[in-house]
Amino acid sequence: MQSKQYAHWHQFFENTPVSPTAFYSALSEELKARKVPETQVRKIEFAEGGPISAKRMYLSVERDWLTYHICVAPFGTGFFVSSRLLVWPWKSWPILVIIAGVLFLGLIMLFALMAATIGSAGIGMLVTLCFSMPVGFLFLLSAVLWYFLCLHMTYYRQDTMLAFQEAVHRLVVAQVNVVVESSGRKPLSDAESKPILHKLLERQAA
Repeated sequence: MQSKQYAHWHQFFENTPVSPTAFYSALSEELKARKVPETQVRKIEFAEGGPISAKRMYLSVERDWLTYHICVAPFGTGFFVSSRLLVWPWKSWPILVIIAGVLFLGLIMLFALMAATIGSAGIGMLVTLCFSMPVGFLFLLSAVLWYFLCLHMTYYRQDTMLAFQEAVHRLVVAQVNVVVESSGRKPLSDAESKPILHKLLERQAA
């Protein structure tokens, strides 16, 4: 199950030096100062190509099922910046593992109890197999319910996504403006600062 990209933004700046490490540190401090709730900030690396290719550092801003990946890197005499809002609704998958473990443990305990009570491992296994069908159906029902709950886009989820996207994107643009203005350039215009939104975000932001 892969995450989906719901917003993307990028810009390239000629003849403007940048330190990715300093940019990420400044942006991290701004995120902490703004106290965006339940947010974790960390640096991660992604391969530029295959498994043995060079890696590029990104800043990951995570909140529950939402993740922002921000990249700032030199390119020739200038630098580029990009950001992506990713949504991974399957983050609660450990719940299914716990349910499966509890149900499996229950079957083992049933087998042990029947074998000890009746004194026959064969009969205990037969009884356990009979109960395994409704247990399997119960797990399948739980999995289907979990799947639809993950996909269900409530007003709360929509509002949270929009607020998170706007809060992080504004800070990224503000930090980019700090860099470009220090080089004597004009700050980004509204058109240059506008991200490309997925249809869902466009519909909610309208």
